Amino acid sequence: MISHLLELAAEQGPAVALRENNEEIAARLGTVRELVARNLGRLHNEGLIRMKKRALTIPDISRLRAELDQA
Repeated sequence: MISHLLELAAEQGPAVALRENNEEIAARLGTVRELVARNLGRLHNEGLIRMKKRALTIPDISRLRAELDQA
């Protein structure tokens, strides 16, 4: 999920417009909708992303990238 968000940020910048719903993202990533929702919720709760409907902002891309490196 984090890799996907970083790819979107590389294309769109830190303000990402999600064009797919959670089910479509899950299909793209080879997982299930529930895990996408859970991971987006966790990233939001940890302050790594901000979400408002389909608008997602990554306040600190290097911090999100560090989270990927820890996984």
